Amino acid sequence: MSASKNKSKKTTQNEISKTTAAHNELNDATITDSKKAQMIAEAAYYKAEKRQFCGCDEEKLMDGLEAETEINSQLSEK
Repeated sequence: MSASKNKSKKTTQNEISKTTAAHNELNDATITDSKKAQMIAEAAYYKAEKRQFCGCDEEKLMDGLEAETEINSQLSEK
């Protein structure tokens, strides 16, 4: 993986951490499905923003899937 892709992924991870941190006042028991969906949507938005909102439907789908995986991982670490 190129250095720029590593940097991009790291930056995205930082943004996801910010999204998760914004919801840290909630504990795992209080994160509703709609709150979790909001967190995933925000993380996917940051991914799309990195691509300047350009790309095919497959890339848009991957933004959402990657965001969901990353948010689930961060929530399970709590």
